[in-house]
Amino acid sequence: MTFLSDRSERWLPAVAAIAMFALSMLAAFYAASATTARERRHFDESVRHAEDAIKQRLAAHIAMLRAGTGLFAATREVDRAQFHAYVQRLDLGRVYPGVQGIGVSLRVSPRERDELVDRMRRQGLAGFRIWPEQERAEYHAIAFLEPFDRRNRAAIGYDMFTETTRRAAMERARDTGEPAASARVTLVQEIDERKQPGFLIYVPMYRGGATPPTVAERRGALIGFMYSPFRAIDLLEGILGRERDPALGITVHDGDAPRDDTRLYRAGVGDAAGAFAATRRIDVAGRVWTLVFTARTPASALSARTVGAGILSFGAIASALLFTMLRAEVRGRRMAEGSARQLAEAATSRERALARERHARGQAERLAAVSRALTSTLDVARLGQMIVDSVRALTGTGASILYRVDERPAELRLFASSGDVGPALVPGTVIPASTGAVGLAMRERRPVATPNFMEDARMAVPPAVQAWLAAVPHRSVLALPLVAHDRLIGALVLGDEAGRVFTDEEVSVADAFASQAATALENARLLEEAETARTLAEHANRAKDEFLATVSHELRTPLNAILGWARMLRGGTLAPEQGRHALDVIERNARTQAQLIDDLLDVSRITTGKVQLDVGVVDLARVIDAAVDAVRPAADGKRVQLTTAVAPGVGRVAGDPDRLQQAVGNLLTNAIKFTPAGGSVTVRLARADDHGIVVVRDTGEGIPAATLPHVFERFRQADSSSTRAHRGLGIGLALVKHLVELHGGTVTAESAGPGLGSTFTVRLPLARVEPAPGPEPVAHADGAPAQTADALHGTRILVVDDEPDALEMVAAILGHAGAELRTAPSVAAALGILDDWRPDLVLSDIEMPGDDGYTLIQRIRERPSEKDARVPAIAVTAYGRMEDRLRALAAGFQEHVTKPFDPGVLVAAIGALLDGRRS
Repeated sequence: MTFLSDRSERWLPAVAAIAMFALSMLAAFYAASATTARERRHFDESVRHAEDAIKQRLAAHIAMLRAGTGLFAATREVDRAQFHAYVQRLDLGRVYPGVQGIGVSLRVSPRERDELVDRMRRQGLAGFRIWPEQERAEYHAIAFLEPFDRRNRAAIGYDMFTETTRRAAMERARDTGEPAASARVTLVQEIDERKQPGFLIYVPMYRGGATPPTVAERRGALIGFMYSPFRAIDLLEGILGRERDPALGITVHDGDAPRDDTRLYRAGVGDAAGAFAATRRIDVAGRVWTLVFTARTPASALSARTVGAGILSFGAIASALLFTMLRAEVRGRRMAEGSARQLAEAATSRERALARERHARGQAERLAAVSRALTSTLDVARLGQMIVDSVRALTGTGASILYRVDERPAELRLFASSGDVGPALVPGTVIPASTGAVGLAMRERRPVATPNFMEDARMAVPPAVQAWLAAVPHRSVLALPLVAHDRLIGALVLGDEAGRVFTDEEVSVADAFASQAATALENARLLEEAETARTLAEHANRAKDEFLATVSHELRTPLNAILGWARMLRGGTLAPEQGRHALDVIERNARTQAQLIDDLLDVSRITTGKVQLDVGVVDLARVIDAAVDAVRPAADGKRVQLTTAVAPGVGRVAGDPDRLQQAVGNLLTNAIKFTPAGGSVTVRLARADDHGIVVVRDTGEGIPAATLPHVFERFRQADSSSTRAHRGLGIGLALVKHLVELHGGTVTAESAGPGLGSTFTVRLPLARVEPAPGPEPVAHADGAPAQTADALHGTRILVVDDEPDALEMVAAILGHAGAELRTAPSVAAALGILDDWRPDLVLSDIEMPGDDGYTLIQRIRERPSEKDARVPAIAVTAYGRMEDRLRALAAGFQEHVTKPFDPGVLVAAIGALLDGRRS
């Protein structure tokens, strides 16, 4: 026992020392942990304090700006003195340290610009100007800026709306009615070499003081902005400089992505090894600022080592050490658990923010990818399907439909769909433009969402579409108008199960997609129209070239016969019978050329809409008889049987007999041309209800099915090659169609195919009330009024024409008729003859070099002698349009004869005019 006691006493100090040393080490460890936790709390408190200080100071500045807008709401017109007094009362330097100033930017139109400049100069700013000075739709000039120091003077008159970053903040403030901070900028007040980053905060001011309810009204009522420019380093030093924990490092960035080009402020940032760090994001008038905090030195580690050494030094005091250790353990554990919870909560919040950011970034990337895809094709149909497939995948909806504005603006046509849209909605379906969510979205030009469009009181559902809309499987709808170049071109509709509520983010993404889709559709449409126009132009050019070649051929062919036989006649080697045949050929081909020219002129009148009708009551039977008589020589010459079948009592039509005969004659000429020898052409007249029916049927070559739809087009021929069997310009049937339609009728063509003949049917409305009878048609055969020798015996005629051949020919015709002639090659020569010789009649060409025929007749009518002034006159000209005839008569001529003319026609016209004068 004694032995054990001795040993216990011997070992007891050692054991106690070892135990106390172990307890000291354990106490030191726990004390260090507690110190670290306390330093963490201190760091977090410093971060919170700095964050709150920045928020509170910026909130105070925004409140100051809001209060400043009241000055303009209360006072109709504020001048510099009033604004200076107001800012002095604010005591900016003491109450709002760090602010560069407070100012007012006024919005003026171009016509108000000079007025503002004059007003500011009258208020003491002698050199005031709005800069930059280029012309623009509206100006936002800094009119007031206090304190009026050397920095702020540099900004007076500056139009901040001309700079992109400032303009973005100003537009956001204008449209939302809320304060808006700009991104990082360099202030125009930075006139020293060392420049600071800066930013501005704008508060919109509206006419009347109150904020209008809609964006459009806010844009219209905006009068300017109350704003403050901030030098970021001065501001944040003023906020944090004296109160910032010296161990705390802080960096402030504009935006949520810290980079060197977004940094606004940096202070106390040192080595971060072993230090604490934290990141905070705050909202500054609609802008995100990122605050990055660090501990300048690892103060926690230094404190922990000091405490541990102290505990080990005083480890001999076992009871006190044990008590301190236990108490430190409990407190340290509690603090550590609290810090752990705080860290876990912060980590959770940070993870949520990162998840939201990742989602937004993913949406943006998907939208950008879809946008690139939309620009990959310019085929309208393919693009439409791509739009509905892409928006459905982007939004995760069950169905999507693309409508386009129909030819009638009050209707929409379904262009493309994706997903289950029901059996009734197929491509081409037409709905009223006022239907449901689509109608509301298009009327208000904004996205419209509803969880159930059939139960939404805002949605109008026309009775005509209620039945098939009830069968649509989707009730929840998001409708988006498609607007391109400020023009509604359609709508995009997304559908899903009833009850789905589209979030603001989904609506925003879909609206952005709709804007891109509208632009892509409009670009594709414009390209399609351009391609169509180019194709039509190419077809028109080819048709023009083919037509010109045909015209050249058709004009040269008779000209060749005329020149050939003329040269043979000149040679004097033809027998009398051959000479007569030569003259027949020359006359026939000359008439062919004249008819070609008349047809070309008619085509020109059709193109310009200047065909005129001499309307009267016309008997269709006589029209047909005259047309048949005119073409019968051609039918007989080709050995084609020409028969007529006219039903009695068909009635009369109101029309121009010559034009109606021209139409029927063209149909008959066309039938005879394409009917071989031994064939037949039949023209039939009948009545059907209140229409007269003219049918021309032949047993000729027929019309191919591919050509049949185009037979009435100008310059269109079934065979336009150089080896074609039939001559012509391809305008005869086009003239028929136009002339018939001018009379209110229709013409159709039928053919069973090549070799099976053709049938042309003309339907003309019969006259219900018969006006005075018009002239009856006359068959235009090759004959003309006979020229009687001495028919103009003793008649004194002055002939004026600058063309020697034409003058010689007219002189020969009139001389053969017994007239006494004088000829003149110009107006001056004619007037000279009239001074010495008094004619019974003047025959004058119109187009002559120098003075023309109109000038001649004017000079004649102005002569002092009444007998000279009233001499009868006939215009002889190649200008044969109705307006040419009217112009000649209005100028003072009594008659108008068109070249080429038959000699007998000319002699008859002269005789009729002179006989009328004598009577």
